[in-house]
Order: sequence, then C-alpha cells, then structure tokens
Amino acid sequence: MILSYHEHFKKSDEDEIVKVFVHGISTWERSAKCCIHALSICCHELPLSTSRSLLQMLNQMAAIITQPFVSVHILEFLACLSRLHNVYVNFREDEYRIVFAICFRYLDYAREKKQIQQRNSHVGELQMSGMSGGSISAASDTSQPALSDDLPQYVHALAYHVILFWFLALKLPDRVNQVNWIVKKLFADTDGPVHAMDDHAVTSIDFMQRVTFADVDESAEDPYFTEDRFGSIAVKRWLIGNSIVTVKQATASGWAQIIKRQPSGTSAYTVRESYRPPPPHQIENHVDITREGQPTSNSIMPSHLLVQLMSPIPQSHDSARPIPLPDDDVTQRTLRVFDRLSSLDGHKVGIIYMGEGQTEEAEILANVSGSDDYLEFLNGLGTLTKLKGANFNTQGLDREFDTDGQYTFCWRDRVTEIVFHVTTQMPTNLERDSLCVAKKRHIGNDFVNIIFNDSGLPFKFDTFPSQFNFVNIVITPASPASFLATREVNPEQKKFYTVQVMSKPGFPSISPASDTKMVSLKALPAFIRLLAMNASVFSHVWHNREEGEHISSWTGRLREIKRLREKHGPKPGSVSSTSPPTLLANSMPIQPQPLQPFQDAAQQGGSSVRDSFNSLRRTSVATFFTNTSEQTSHRSSILSTAQTNDTEVGTVNGIDSLVESVDFSKWA
Repeated sequence: MILSYHEHFKKSDEDEIVKVFVHGISTWERSAKCCIHALSICCHELPLSTSRSLLQMLNQMAAIITQPFVSVHILEFLACLSRLHNVYVNFREDEYRIVFAICFRYLDYAREKKQIQQRNSHVGELQMSGMSGGSISAASDTSQPALSDDLPQYVHALAYHVILFWFLALKLPDRVNQVNWIVKKLFADTDGPVHAMDDHAVTSIDFMQRVTFADVDESAEDPYFTEDRFGSIAVKRWLIGNSIVTVKQATASGWAQIIKRQPSGTSAYTVRESYRPPPPHQIENHVDITREGQPTSNSIMPSHLLVQLMSPIPQSHDSARPIPLPDDDVTQRTLRVFDRLSSLDGHKVGIIYMGEGQTEEAEILANVSGSDDYLEFLNGLGTLTKLKGANFNTQGLDREFDTDGQYTFCWRDRVTEIVFHVTTQMPTNLERDSLCVAKKRHIGNDFVNIIFNDSGLPFKFDTFPSQFNFVNIVITPASPASFLATREVNPEQKKFYTVQVMSKPGFPSISPASDTKMVSLKALPAFIRLLAMNASVFSHVWHNREEGEHISSWTGRLREIKRLREKHGPKPGSVSSTSPPTLLANSMPIQPQPLQPFQDAAQQGGSSVRDSFNSLRRTSVATFFTNTSEQTSHRSSILSTAQTNDTEVGTVNGIDSLVESVDFSKWA
C-alpha cells in the first residue's frame, strides 16, 4: 500500500523503497515471494527507481532459482518486465543473458519434474496391475495429482514465453548474437539421456528464425496474383523441414509467388526472375513442342524456382530434401484447415461492470454503460475493434450480424492475442432475455473474468456461477467517491484501485495480486492485462492437466506439418543410416544405433534425477555462463568409454550436428 503514496516521497525515498524490496528477495526465504510481487507494482508505479536497481534485482532472483516455490513468481515478473520498455531501456547484451539463463534453469527444473511424474505414473501402473480390488482403490487415491504437480507444466510454458518476449525486446541488430547461445542451451546443454526434441523448443526457434533479421509481422498472399493479370499459373507444394512451401509460378512471365507456412506464422513473397533477351544469333529452342508444331507457353514450372534456390550439390540427407505434396483435393483441404489455425496464442477474458448496490447476476449483466473511470480503464486495456468482417479469431463473438455487439476491445503482440468479452458492449434486450443469457454464454465460458466493482459492496466469487470460471480479477475503488465527487473533475487528483485475484476453490493462488494490491488508475490497465494473460495461460494448463498438456497454437500447427510428413514423407526403412544427421520435428539426428550408457542412465530410477537436481542446486548463474565447455568435455569423456557396435559415431557429434543444423545465425 505504501507505493500508492510515492508522490509524497522524494526521489531518493522512492529509490530506497525499491532497494528494500530487492534486498528482501534473497535475504529471507519467506519474504521472496512478497518482495517479487511488490516489485511488479514498482515496475508500473516507480519505473525510474526500478530501472536503477534492475541489474541487482535480476542477480538476486538468479541466486534463488533453485527454490521451486518462487519459480512461477519470478517468471511472471520477467514476463511483466519484458513489456515495460521504459524500465529496461538501458539493458546491455550480457544483462539480457541473465534473464535467458534464469529461464533455461527453470526449463531444466520442469523437465526433471516431468520425468519424475512419468516414472511415478509408470510405477503406479505396474503396481495396480498386480493389486487386488481393495488395493486398487487405495492406489487410486494417491494417483490424483497434487496442486504443485501441475505447476511444472506452467513453468515450462511460461519460461518459453519469457524467452520469446525478451528476444523480441532485443534491438534488431543484437538478436543474431544471441541465437547460437540460445540454440545450444535448448538443444545441447542437457544432463541426462538424449530425448525427443521438445515441440516448444522447435517452435521457439522457428519464431526466432522469422524475427531475427526483420522486425515485421506475418505477410499475406497477393490477391492480385491471378491468371487474368499474369497468364497461366502452375502451382506445386512441398514439405521442407518444418514448413509447407507453395510456389505459384506464372509460366510465361517469370513472376512467382512463394508462400511459406511455418508453425509460428506464414510468409508470402512475390518474386520475378528477370531473363536477359537472347542475342540475335541464338537459335530458338524447341524442346517442348505441341502437336501443331508450335512451342508451348509453359516455359517455366514451379519446381524450377525451388531447385535453383534450395537444391545443394551434393544432395544432403534424404529427410532434409523437399517432399512433394500431391495436387489433389485432400491436400488443398488440409492447407485450408491449416490456415484456419491461428499463429497467435489466443485468449478470451470477460469484463463485467457492477454498478452501485448491485449484487444479483441478472441486474449486473444488464448494465450497458459504466463510470468514467471504467471507460478510461477499457480504453487503456486494448483497442476498440469492429467485429463485423473481422479477420481474426474473435473468440466466439459474432462477426456477421452484430449479435454480440458492433465493437469489442482487443489486444495483441507478436505472440499473444486477447479478445475481451465486454458485457456493457453487448446488446441488452430485457423483454426477450430478462436473465441476459446471451451475455452469460460468453463470460460463463471464460476462464478469467475482470470485475470492475463500483457496487460499494464486497464481491462474492459465486455471483456468476459457472463450471469454467477459474479466476476473477476484482477491481474496486480504494476510496468510493460520493455522488457529488463523481461530477467534479480534478485532473491533478490521482485515483487508486485495489486489485485482488480470486480463484475457484481448489485452484492454485499464484498471482501477484492473490493478496490485495493497490494500483493507480493510470497503471491499472497494463497491470490488469498482464494478470489476466498469465491467469489465462495457467488456466489452460490447469484445464488440460488430465489430458497431459495444453497444446499451444504453434504446437498445433507443428503437429499438422508432422502429420503431413508421416503421410507423404519417406518411410523409416528407406532412410540411409549412414547419412548425416539433420533436424526434424520431434526427432534427433539419426544414428546407426543408440548408445548403451544413456539407456542405462534412463533406467536408474529416481537417484539420477536427484543427482541432477542436486547438481542444479550447486550450479549458480555465475558459473552458468562459463561451464559450457566443461559440460561438453564431461559428456565427451563419458561417451569415449561407451561400448557400442560402431565406435566411429558418437552422440556428442550428433548433438553438435543438431545444434549446427538449428543455428540459423550462421547461414546469414
């Protein structure tokens, strides 16, 4: 609460407040979470003072990364910080690496927790298979996941998000300098068996490849590239790596359109091969002659452009070569379905306004307007966007007949998109719909709702009963204004609101506003948007915990590409085992035979995981930047003693080749 009065303090006092919170991160174990939450508020309310202590703050957080109970709070703070450019504007490259290093450590932690869960699940299945009926009942009680068991999945997803947010925060010329280091940490710097590559790692590198040398959004096909303008157009499609490449070639003019569909987005290019006119003494080539004896106009085929740009001599591994896709209705339908998969992680968040004295669901949903502060909050939360004809995912809001209103507020960055279901902007017809069911069908299916509570009464979580409402972010005036005060305009008077994140019973309380925080109206929209986004991400992970994982939009697009590869690509038996390794989604470099020591390590039970985690505890961020060569040397010494049928090929060489194949910074 003291931050709300910072305008009454001197600049030195504001700096001291931030330093006290920074000092408390690593000084007392129980104070770490509270201090991190307080610093989240400082980023919005005291940006200059926070910027001064930012490096010390990150070092303090790096010192406690081995404490799992603060992992979510540190990552959410870093996600918040990445969107506040005025706070980290003076960051240097080595300071960015501190942020990346923290994320890599938490990815290691999440992987270890996942391995332990999988091992325990396997042991439980074996035990249950040999139990009697009574014992099975007892075992089933222990098979239910604890609340903390689901946090590693959120840590895993959030760590990748933070890496991407901070990669985009880098200046464009500096991004390429981080690629090699990030690739090594994601694909080569692992303690334990070589495992199938993480889809999140593949899609993250895919996104970095698109934004490292150009700070641009997705591109779209040219609607004017038609046969009416360019003559006959031939179309051919290929699978190349983790992308679908389509070449639309104007067969006579040399113009072509290339569409590249990737897990993280789609790019389109219009190119032309400019041919030099032949000299007068060159004879005409009649290689392709029609039955009438005249040369055809089909002088350029789509394959020509692909071969000229991408075909190496000698040919590389079979699985790295383009895979032609058939030109049939099934392929075209598959691409249409793929194009409907968003390249952004979409979230929907409800916004509900409660007027003075309102407590009942129907009367609250019937509101069609709100206070001036409520309108100011909405305008800061997102952009007012027309729904009719919208070409993005409106998260269930009607785009044809204005059934759910003409406009709504939306917000997006390069990775995430939020569509707000604002009840005051939806049509209200109390004669036909006295209970406002049309509004309830939207906010009742939103995992996260924002309640702007001007009722003057405490908000109750069950005011809007629903199976899917996991989180309510309640905003309440810190000092309720009188009727006269609401009509007096005083621009110099700052307004403050209390923010509390209320969770459904049984749902973990992980937000920095789980305990009530006070925020100024100016900082309120950005703070609430971050709370809502993180709560929505966690809610998706929580909701899909029984199915094993939440499938992000990028992962969904990647898996569609993998299905096409399984259907049209070379079968496993047709790939030569002596070919050099290459990168494919969810695969490692193909080796003649797996190394036996890694198989044994995977079967040692829980001791290896404990040893690995103890190693993680002993390793600090200070040594994290310098121990890469030592770790590689350690792995090399282990592999040199391995007994294999083919001693000429080692897994370290395979990992090195994999890193080389992924590190696109060396191609440019």
